[in-house]
Amino acid sequence: MMRSLCGALALLVVLLGAPSTADAQFVVGAHGGYNLDVRPEMGETTSGAALVGGQLQFRIAPLPIVFNPGVDLFLKGGDEFTALQIDTNLLLPFTLENEWVTPYIGGGLAVTRLSTETTLFSASDAQPQQAVAEGTTDYGINAMAGVLLGVGAVRPFVQLRATLGNHAIYADTDGEPGEAFGISAGVLFRLSQ
Repeated sequence: MMRSLCGALALLVVLLGAPSTADAQFVVGAHGGYNLDVRPEMGETTSGAALVGGQLQFRIAPLPIVFNPGVDLFLKGGDEFTALQIDTNLLLPFTLENEWVTPYIGGGLAVTRLSTETTLFSASDAQPQQAVAEGTTDYGINAMAGVLLGVGAVRPFVQLRATLGNHAIYADTDGEPGEAFGISAGVLFRLSQ
């Protein structure tokens, strides 16, 4: 997990430090949403969780492809349960006559991380309590579709994403790893032309 997170941060630093030209666009964004399939907590029969996240988009004007790394943190489980997803996607926007609406499709790699912490209680009060942390990292692919709205340097968006593969973070009530589907909405800010 730490290597994956460090790799994603290193890539973000390289992209942000790259020279800006008239043909390059750097975009940052923030989003929130809901994933229908986040692992149920102990005793729960339902699944799903709200999420918050951020992303970067980098586009070179002659190419129609947008490089789109991002991260989502799922808001579920308090301090004992941490779930996140790191993505590296490629997006293909479509140009329409109506420039206020830009639909896109995309796909890429997904890395999910599930971390749990269990407190061990001692048999006597003389021994201190211990916390044991466990974690699982899984890999899969994303398929997504969305729409950008408006024109200019600030643009809202709505996106649907399916994460395919066997992910512990998306386990069902029986604990079987699975796949996920979610929706998010947010705002993108263009930093350079």
